[in-house]
Amino acid sequence: MRVPSLSARLVLALLAFCGTVVGSRAVAIGVDAEAGKVVRKASRFGEYVQYLPRQEPRGVLVVVHGMPTEKEAKDIAGLAEKFLGRWVGFAEEQRLIALAPAFDDENFDSVEGVHGGGYRGLFGRQIGADDFVDGIVATYRPSLPGWDGRIVLYGHSAGAQFANRYCVRHPDRVRAAAISAAGWFAMPDPSAHWPSGMGRWKTSFRWDPARRPQPVDVTPDPAGWLRAASLPLTVIVGTTDTEVQKARDGHRGKTRVDYGRQWVDDMNNLARARHEEGRVRLVLVEGVGHDSARLTPASQKALSEALGPGRGRE
Repeated sequence: MRVPSLSARLVLALLAFCGTVVGSRAVAIGVDAEAGKVVRKASRFGEYVQYLPRQEPRGVLVVVHGMPTEKEAKDIAGLAEKFLGRWVGFAEEQRLIALAPAFDDENFDSVEGVHGGGYRGLFGRQIGADDFVDGIVATYRPSLPGWDGRIVLYGHSAGAQFANRYCVRHPDRVRAAAISAAGWFAMPDPSAHWPSGMGRWKTSFRWDPARRPQPVDVTPDPAGWLRAASLPLTVIVGTTDTEVQKARDGHRGKTRVDYGRQWVDDMNNLARARHEEGRVRLVLVEGVGHDSARLTPASQKALSEALGPGRGRE
């Protein structure tokens, strides 16, 4: 039996996720043509942006955008595309398929009256933000024989909040992560409830005034924090990112620098207390504020060091 080509395997998986029926041969040609290009895609639960490296890919990079402005929210895929565009060179160097989910207001915005109820807390109206990402990633699995399924993860600001929470909830799905300028972390603290810590969070969300509240009951597994502490995770913050943040349960200090330093220290202390090696580190970028573009080189350097040259799938 003939084994489908890389493009054909990718097409079949994409069709399953997107719910689209198209002739496989015609689509395969389109996928071949997409190599080396940033392309917007649609799925059942929202949009995302794709970059296929020109060489045979070895793994997957997920790039998570920050909270959009009112203008950016009108074209959320455009914001995801802007973020992904900064990672094209890295994706080529590491031979990674780069994917940027577009977290739109309708499905993934912060919930009315509940801070942290949107994608930064891994929540969504129809599907969890983490499940949305996992579904996108899964469509590319058939095109990556030998890949162990662990992603390389980057997020900035609200995207970094998503990233640190994804790491502690799904540490077995992460190869390495760069967490850029997060103003809120899931601390390794059982006295603070999710999304600020390990504790159970039982509440309800009202996504809009016209609908009934949606019950939410989150009970994180504390073991996820310990497993995440053994991963090469890097928190990147600019030294002038000193805007005072909202007080958070389980958080010490006032700024993103304070919160980032605390998370790194507490995660490594958690590992040491269990006689494990903590691999979480903090990188401060001198003279930079809350600027995703200017922090990206430090994020890429951290991930390059974690992966090594051309080692995106190991």
